[in-house]
Amino acid sequence: MRILGLDPGSKIVKAVEIDSAFGRVEIHEFHEEPVNEGEDTPDAALARLISRLRRRPDRIASLLPTGVTTFRNLKLPTRDRKAIQQSVTFELEDELPFEISGASWETSIIQQQGNQTELHVAATLAVRLKESIEHLENAGADPDVLTTEAWALRTLLNKILPTAHQETPVVVVDLGRTRTVAYAHWKGRPLLVKEFNFGGDSLSAAISDRHSISLREADQVRVQEGYILPPSIYEKSTREQQEFSDLLLQPLAPFVIGLKQFLLACRTTTHQYPSRIFICGGLSQMQGLGALLEEELELPVSPLQSLTALSQGALKYSEQTDAAFAMAAGAALTLVGAEKSIAINFRRGVHGKRSSTTDLNFSKIKKPLTYAAFIVISFFLSLVIESATYQQKLSDADVQLEKNLKSFFGQMSSSGIRNYLSRPSELKKAVERELGKQRELNRLLGKNPYSPILALRDISTAIGKNTVVDMIQFRVGSAPTAPYDPKIEPDASITVLVSNPQMAEQMNQALPSRFNNLVKSQLEEIPSTDGSPKRWKVTFSGKSRPAIGMK
Repeated sequence: MRILGLDPGSKIVKAVEIDSAFGRVEIHEFHEEPVNEGEDTPDAALARLISRLRRRPDRIASLLPTGVTTFRNLKLPTRDRKAIQQSVTFELEDELPFEISGASWETSIIQQQGNQTELHVAATLAVRLKESIEHLENAGADPDVLTTEAWALRTLLNKILPTAHQETPVVVVDLGRTRTVAYAHWKGRPLLVKEFNFGGDSLSAAISDRHSISLREADQVRVQEGYILPPSIYEKSTREQQEFSDLLLQPLAPFVIGLKQFLLACRTTTHQYPSRIFICGGLSQMQGLGALLEEELELPVSPLQSLTALSQGALKYSEQTDAAFAMAAGAALTLVGAEKSIAINFRRGVHGKRSSTTDLNFSKIKKPLTYAAFIVISFFLSLVIESATYQQKLSDADVQLEKNLKSFFGQMSSSGIRNYLSRPSELKKAVERELGKQRELNRLLGKNPYSPILALRDISTAIGKNTVVDMIQFRVGSAPTAPYDPKIEPDASITVLVSNPQMAEQMNQALPSRFNNLVKSQLEEIPSTDGSPKRWKVTFSGKSRPAIGMK
């Protein structure tokens, strides 16, 4: 999703485009459009910026100036939303610097523990809110989120600062052309915010008065040659350098005093002095200004690397770019991930964004609609063709199935076939019955697996050629009066005469391959009557196995 964050200043309009997906942020582009003094308005500059975007953003977030907003952090002894809203109205009556009847406010729950709710409440005059929305709409930048600069900086710091670095208050000072915003941040929430009537134009005016040059020329001198000497190097500088620095220190001194008071207010509120100051804005790039603030305020002062920190090492932006687009980046982040559901957003209720369908321009969507209609028609046409193809395949399959059933069951009427096809369970039973008949018929007409001839063949093969015996009796099969049962193996026995007991043992080892439950009788000696060698009679009995190859 493409998100555009706007910082609509009175001298320069700035914007940051980010791509967001699943809570991840990627900076796409940043833009700035100057307001041509005497020839232009901020609305016209914003309209030019919007018109030059390569792609219309999916969402837009913009800011209300700090000078027209105020906020409070309230601690309420309830978690009930209705009770919270009633409490907010009661609390704001004594807190707002203007009549509550003409105010608009938005809330965001910072934290809830037990029955306690900590609530951030931002308020502004309804008439100023309406004017801001109208200016943005006229410039073609109707915002989805309209929030405060304090909330934008809060969202930015929570994104780029580790939680451990927020245990003590930190301060962001945004030094602009006509005004400066000081914002205090503590434990993930806005603490204090203040707007100072001081900026780059204040220094340019001092240069213009001293050297009797136009403000435009003084601006160029300030940007290209301006510097301020910190106390640590003041005495080491030339008299000319000291005079130029003193010239700029005159309008700067009241601001530094006001900033010291702001830091004391932070300590009074939290009982902790801020741990560091981040500076941003175009004026923060003036040589020596950061060092002067660090020495005067006795706190570490460093540039706020907004875009570089958001890119997470993928890109390093210049100090000028990081300084200029911090506010716009913070505005864009209010529409990323979970932030969009908790953001302070004045585009709700009576000031909610109007539906875009009221301004629908058919000529702009005629071509996409044509493509969409073509795709829909093609889709339904393909469905019709596929349906006809499947119906033909089903019809062919029915014809083939009917032929196969007639072939399987023999002569059967078409109505009988259709009855079977309409009742698959009955067809299955009929097929199983027919197969059972075929199996029984095959069993009756096929070879007998227990044939005595086949059994004798297998026994001869099992005994082998080296075992010579005289068979005197061989029987396979049941008694004539026994009922036939194909599952019962028939009885079998073989009686032989052997020349020595070893031959009987050889048969005892060979016959189990052809007899189940083999039983060997005792050897019975057969005496010789004609002078021939004596022999032994032995009987083997058991259950005959099916002939080899017919199991």
